[in-house]
This record gives sequence, C-alpha cells and structure tokens, in this order.
Amino acid sequence: MGLRTGQDYLKSLNDGRELYIGNELVKDPATHPTLRYTAQSVARCYDLQLARADEVTFVENGERFSNIWLPVRTKADFERVRKGVTLWHRTTAGIFGRLHDYLTIWVTTLYMLHDVLSKPDPKFGKNMIEYYYYARSKDLALTHAISMPQIDRSPGAGRKQNEDLHIVEVNDRGVVIEGCRTVSTYAPFANEFITLPQLPANPDEDPDYVIGFALPMNAKNLVFLCRETYSSPEAPWDHPLSTLYDDLDAQAVFDRVLIPWERIFIYRDPKINFEIYDPIMAYATWQATVRAIVKLEFIIGLAAKWAEMLGIDAYPNVQERIGWLIEWRNVLSAAVEGVELTARPHNGFLIPEVWKTWPLVMVHGTYIYPMAVETLRVLTGSGVIMNPPMSVFKDEKLRKYAHKYFRAKGASAFDRLLVSKFVHDITVGSLGGRLLQYERYFAADPFRVAIVHYRFSDKSQFKQLVDDQAAFIKSLMKEAGISEEG
Repeated sequence: MGLRTGQDYLKSLNDGRELYIGNELVKDPATHPTLRYTAQSVARCYDLQLARADEVTFVENGERFSNIWLPVRTKADFERVRKGVTLWHRTTAGIFGRLHDYLTIWVTTLYMLHDVLSKPDPKFGKNMIEYYYYARSKDLALTHAISMPQIDRSPGAGRKQNEDLHIVEVNDRGVVIEGCRTVSTYAPFANEFITLPQLPANPDEDPDYVIGFALPMNAKNLVFLCRETYSSPEAPWDHPLSTLYDDLDAQAVFDRVLIPWERIFIYRDPKINFEIYDPIMAYATWQATVRAIVKLEFIIGLAAKWAEMLGIDAYPNVQERIGWLIEWRNVLSAAVEGVELTARPHNGFLIPEVWKTWPLVMVHGTYIYPMAVETLRVLTGSGVIMNPPMSVFKDEKLRKYAHKYFRAKGASAFDRLLVSKFVHDITVGSLGGRLLQYERYFAADPFRVAIVHYRFSDKSQFKQLVDDQAAFIKSLMKEAGISEEG
C-alpha cells in the first residue's frame, strides 16, 4: 500500500483494542466524542501527505512511501526526512508531542541498526528488517512507552519495585510478559505499540527485564488506561488546541501478554540495548528538535499577531521579547543542520551524534520553551484570561457587546478572541500545563542529563585551553624574573 488516506487511517482505529478513559471502554477512538477531533487531525495529515506526495514521499521498487520512513544515507536524505516531519507538525501547529513520525524514525533507526540487533542471534535483526518493511508498507501510526511507573524511586529501587515489563514465561510461540509502561502518548490514535527496555539498560541488570518488541494495539491482555482528556468536543473553538491536538497519554498494562518470536527485537541482552541507546536517542532528539522549531514558530506567530492587533508592537520591550524567540528559533535551525552535516557513517547509513542532538531538546525544554510561554503570558496579560465562549456571537445582544468591547486596534472581536483561545490553551489551560511539563521532561530529568553530560564528556580539551594560556603567561613572567621559586 505504501501511503494511505485519512479515511483508511480512521477506519483502522476500530480494531477491538482495550482502551479506557476512566471506566469507559472506548470502542472506536475515531468516533468517540472526546477523541474524534484529534483522530481527524491525524487523518488530515495523512491526506495532506497524499496531496503533496511529490514533496514528502520517496519511491522504492515502484512503490511510494512517506519520507518519515526514509533511511538516511546522505545529507539530502536528512533534508527529505526533515521536510516530511515539518509537514506533519506544521499541519498541527507543532502542538502534538507525539505524532507518529517520532516512532517511524525510531523504527527506521532500528532498521539501520539491524546488524547490531543480529549480534546475539541473526533472527532478531531479521525480525527488525521485516517489521520495518511491514510497518512502512502500511504507513502505520505507532505509539510507545519506555518509562516504568513511578512507584518507588528511593535509592536502590529498581525495575522490579516499579513494576516494569518482565518475562514470566517462554514457549514455542513466543514470550509472555507482565508489567507496565507509563506515558504511552498517542495511544488512542496508534495502530501498533513498540517498546525497548528503558534506556539505557545497564549491562549487569536482570535479563528478564530486557525485552524489545512491537505489537498491535488490540493484542490480547494489553490494556491502556488514559489520563483525563483536555478536549472540549461540545465547543472545540473555545479550546481549539486542546480539542484538536491532545495526544492523550496512557498507561500500558501488560497482563500476561504473549509476544510472538517474530515481533521480538531485543531479548535478554542488556549489552545490545546499551549499544543501540545512543543512535536511537540521537535520532529521537533530532526529530524532537525539528518538531520544537515548528512549535516555536507557532508561538512566535501568536506573539507577533497579538502585538500587532493591540498596537504594542512598536514598544522596544515587546520587540525584544519576540526578537529573542526568533533568535532561538534560528539557533535551533542552524544546530539541526549542523548535526546533519556531522553525522557519522554506520552500515551504509548516517547516525547523528547524540551529544549534539540531546542538548538541543534539553536547552529547548528547560530554557527556550518556558521563555516562549512566558512571553505569551507577559504580552497578553489579562487578555489571555478574559475571553468569553464564542457562543456569545450567537446572541444578537451579546454579539453587539462583544464587537464593541472585545475588539482590538487591528482586529475584529471575533478574530481577536480566536487568537486569545490559542494563547489560553498554550499558557494557562490544562493542555498548556501538560505541554510545559512534557517539554521539560521529554528527554529525561534535566538535572540528571546535565550530570550525564558532565561525567561522560571529554573535558580535557577544554582544560587544555586553560593550561595553554597559563603556560604562555608563565613564560612572560619568567622573562620578567617572576616564578614560584622567587
């Protein structure tokens, strides 16, 4: 098939999966009141991909596939994948943290690493190759979860204490697992679930907790417990971003789920998982930075439109705040291209450097994104709070008041309030709080990541710069008769 329509995608979600919102079993995410708008947003991306196939797809053996499945062999391939990723996220304002391009790039990276997966047993590399071609041919929407539940984070507590996935039985058909994975973002809107051992897996840990695999969302005894939704389906225009683009995280519960042998990629081998960690993380954070740039561009657009509508765009302090966001957007864009230029070869493919991509999402989530949200808060003030439901325009009397008292210098009340709804969803709404938390912790705890960079980065080159300057100054002092000995 290669490419599918939005309608094909929507039909695929009615697969008998066991997915709950509260105690309600969601029979069909595509028609469920609180989920259908988001499902339709994904379908719109599929349709746009078809409409612009000449720009964002590639042809192999006479069949056309989305660029988000393209293995990267050249700098031009990086640009093609980036163009595909950008299209998906520009269609959804960059708000989706987990449109499935994130996981297609995961799967494609694992395909590029199939030689590594084959080290313990060639069948695992073969499984990955076959799964890549299968998922690509159907243009599947994917979700994942690699974090174990937060149960016991005390010193010494491990995977067992936190109910992580683990093997409980092995038979001819495959491996039976129990346990849980948390924050399976996009679960209601995916066709399949893929996971690896929580990264990185230490080489000396219990091998029963080391397994990587993929399964259909409707696998027997696989249960998804969703968090509370932020959608407002009765009036999507009042919370447009929350209703259209809430990718709804879920807890994935494995209640003795059978994983067929042909769907297993990593099996009881911590060393292999440790070896693939850097390449997976490198591509994941590269994609996340491309997404983050689109999201930042949307926020810059909101800030600029608000400033122009209210006539505050002439103030230097307003210009400076928006100017900083533009600068950061340009820095991230340049960094992404630099990462692509310095990617290293592996097995005929190119792999970015994780120590260059990981910091990009950490800097974005810890500093840039909070600054962007704060900029919207500062520029809008009470305007982000004081926006009545758009239903006021249905009443003749209230519409008259709205047109008079909610208009802006450069916009009608209708247009000003709509922009205000966007800003509200990003800043003070439920989705906005979730987005801020998501960006900060997307690529792990910033505190821990900074320590990892300190411990594993080669600091000798930096210290050598100091030593070289010190040696030169000492030589000058020696000529002047100044030395430690007197």
